[in-house]
Amino acid sequence: MRLEVSRRLQALICALTLPLCAIAIKPFVEMGMNDDWSYIRTVQLLAQTGHVTYNGWATAMLGWQLYFALIFVKLFGFSFTVVRSSMMVIGMATAFLMQRTFVRAGLREWNATLGTLTIVLSPLFLPLTFSFMTDISGLFSIVICLYACLRALEADDAQSQAKTISWIIVAVATSALGGTVRQIAWLGFLVMVPSTLWLLRRHRRVLWSGAAAYIAGLATIGLSLLWFQHQPYSVPEHILQGSLGIANAVSVAQNFVRLAFDAPLFLLPLLLLFVLVAPSFGRVARLRFSLGAACAILFALVQGQRHKLIFWLAPYLGNYVTVYGLVDGTPLHSPRPIVLEFAVRLLITGAAIAGILALFATLRTSFKTPFHVPETTAQPSSQTLAILLGPFTLAYLGLLLPRAAYGELFDRYLLPLLMLAALALLRYYQARVRPNVPAISLILLLPVAAFSVAGTHDTFAMYRARLAAIHEITSTGVPPTALDGGFEYNGWTQIETSGYINDPRIQNPQDAYHPPQTTLPTLCTPFLTKLLPAVVPRFTLAFDPGVCFGATAFAPITYRTWLGPPITTLYIVNATPAPPAQLLP
Repeated sequence: MRLEVSRRLQALICALTLPLCAIAIKPFVEMGMNDDWSYIRTVQLLAQTGHVTYNGWATAMLGWQLYFALIFVKLFGFSFTVVRSSMMVIGMATAFLMQRTFVRAGLREWNATLGTLTIVLSPLFLPLTFSFMTDISGLFSIVICLYACLRALEADDAQSQAKTISWIIVAVATSALGGTVRQIAWLGFLVMVPSTLWLLRRHRRVLWSGAAAYIAGLATIGLSLLWFQHQPYSVPEHILQGSLGIANAVSVAQNFVRLAFDAPLFLLPLLLLFVLVAPSFGRVARLRFSLGAACAILFALVQGQRHKLIFWLAPYLGNYVTVYGLVDGTPLHSPRPIVLEFAVRLLITGAAIAGILALFATLRTSFKTPFHVPETTAQPSSQTLAILLGPFTLAYLGLLLPRAAYGELFDRYLLPLLMLAALALLRYYQARVRPNVPAISLILLLPVAAFSVAGTHDTFAMYRARLAAIHEITSTGVPPTALDGGFEYNGWTQIETSGYINDPRIQNPQDAYHPPQTTLPTLCTPFLTKLLPAVVPRFTLAFDPGVCFGATAFAPITYRTWLGPPITTLYIVNATPAPPAQLLP
């Protein structure tokens, strides 16, 4: 009993890192971030009416995430911060269960803890945990399914078939329900469960019981999709969004290359572990590693100097991690100050290249040595994990192909793949390099964690500054519809004014979409303005007072950041070429 508590203590520590980070981040702002304004509005209406009400923006079903947030709203009242706080609890549960899943998948306790912290403290997981986006909830659903499948495989013997069946049912039930928040999370149920049943196929009772549960899960998914399709102002999202051509094929290639180079950035603390063991390579391997790293870094340096901040220096995909900091998916009319300058981008690109080359060098040399930690019956074999996780990984990548074809592949979609990659790297490390990851790994993790915390802090500081500027304008009597406060604010204004986003993809009701009649100046058009006909701005926000139609008499807003310039200024500028008399508030 004491041993089990001690083991779970490390998982608890992983979970508690999130509220500790929240103390530094101060994740408080009463406006939307990225897409979560739409989801938060649905929670607000659910609390008021008792019904799930979509507003023409969500393509995710949202499902149980809405009802979990509703508990917080009923207890503490509605606010953006209260709704987002429910997501931190889900993030903590994900961190706890991920650590336990890694252990069940064969990692030692400390190695599993490091792997979990690498994901949890990454600049993807951390800011998403303090928003109301669906990525963390979707990951949580996948982790539950994987954990249940591993427990089912552990109970694989003739005497405990009932226990095996119970875990299969848990995997089916939690994944079928969990996927209602983010449909791609259903891949856990659709792919992992059949893979588990294949591994358990010699037990007919387990196989037939699992098949029956699987059919029930398929029925649940079908009914959920049918329900979502008939909801007013839900937005259907087909796998293929239009015709395909050569340009789409090129887009797939470009985006998957970016994905392949972006993923190592979020696993740097683990990849750099292999750089630390480079001195133990043979002379030829050390020479190959050194030459490869030098050539790659020299190429990046030359090309980067020639083209400055061009695409072959990290980061690559964007949306959450960009050269301007974290969460820059819907920018204002002028870009935020650059945080990741050329030298920093070169450094992290070089570190990622060195980590990848060191991993390849280790792969070439380590198979000549015996296992440090032999695989035993107490843990799933590498072959078992390959059968369990390989089809899921391929299916997940397959569903990303259409996104890549239309240029909508974002870095946050990497989270489930990063979790599996961390597991694979650490399984290999403890088997072929050292049984335990060295304590210095925490030093490798520290810069990434610091960047994630500081970047998330700066994101909230920026949004609070935007909200302060908006209040400065509206306090003079300017209506919200005459203000471009950024897409998140404009989206909230649109649904408060008209009830829904004016998206042509809405099929229910059929006459919902109305082509915009208002013509706005092309010099300062709001982001996705065709979806927001209620917003006809006179004023807008920018980091440069000279953009659009110049500065107004409104005072600028300043805020402090931890990355980039310590003081950043946000200006209120004219969105239309108004006469001089109208420039004053």
